[in-house]
Amino acid sequence: MVGIILCCVLFIVVEGSVGWFYAVRSFIRNSTNFFQVKHLDYDSLVGWINKPNIHLTNVFGQGKDITINEDRHRITEQTDIYSSIQVVCSGDSFTFGSGVGDFDTWCSLLHANGWNTFNFGQDGYGMDQMYLRYQRDAEHIPHSIHIMAIIDDDVERMLTPFFIGLYGKPFFQIENGILTNINYPVRQNLGLPTWLFHMRVALSELHLSTAIDRSMSRFKSITIHFQSKQKKMKEQLTEQILTQIYKTSKKRNASFFLVLLPIYAGSSYQTEYVSHYREKSKILNETASKNGFNVIDVGEEMFRMDSEIYASFFLQPSDLHNSKLGNIFIARIVSETIKKQMLENTP
Repeated sequence: MVGIILCCVLFIVVEGSVGWFYAVRSFIRNSTNFFQVKHLDYDSLVGWINKPNIHLTNVFGQGKDITINEDRHRITEQTDIYSSIQVVCSGDSFTFGSGVGDFDTWCSLLHANGWNTFNFGQDGYGMDQMYLRYQRDAEHIPHSIHIMAIIDDDVERMLTPFFIGLYGKPFFQIENGILTNINYPVRQNLGLPTWLFHMRVALSELHLSTAIDRSMSRFKSITIHFQSKQKKMKEQLTEQILTQIYKTSKKRNASFFLVLLPIYAGSSYQTEYVSHYREKSKILNETASKNGFNVIDVGEEMFRMDSEIYASFFLQPSDLHNSKLGNIFIARIVSETIKKQMLENTP
């Protein structure tokens, strides 16, 4: 009993009250705010999707509303539907526009070109879900451009049949060279309880957790083998899914553009993050070159900016999504690249 008490005291002393404060804060914040669940519905194909016809006021601050139309898309500014270029925007919460109002998402801001846009962005989506939703829900939308914007995590999310250990999602495997969704219909509330997942996230911020992880180094060879298999599977899935998205877009007479978005890693880790980002973008560029579709590398454009300007593109430190300024920048880079491509293709 004395030994247990001493261990507990030692833990508190080593870790410090500051570490506990941040861990508990993270636990509370993540448990309550991770999903804006008021606008989400269960979906048997993609796991979750927007509820239709809802309007939530001041979700992200004064005047920053979420409005979802009857087709379950977040609304965007529209022009005359019959005299405009139609654009479908696929993506995760960075496309949905978490943190900004309806008309300040980069997808809606493309309206400045005289384009009509349809925001298919959805919180927490991986590339697999983006593909399935575009395949199913964009079939009856006439469009000549399909933009899919991704961050690193969207590739990683393809590797599990659930999201954050709680939400069931599609799961693809390659069987005899064929891309197959083996998790349909998606079950609801699959995986770990929410509180357990978020407690693990909170504890991961404690220094002692890092020490425990390091003590597991004797399993290093097993880990390396697993990571090697996972890396191969990730590359195969990425290529197959991007190829299918490109083919589906082409079948619908839409030009496909893959947009690479960076995140804010914090000033202390920015150098390491940029290196990691470029390693990932190189693989995606090779896949694009092999299959003949276009890549718009927003990250490289942002990295050229001064560190303070770069930071202003995000809602950091409380939220790592893009700020209004970040969405404006993304819309500008995407617009310029697409218009240049359209000009080059004009006879």
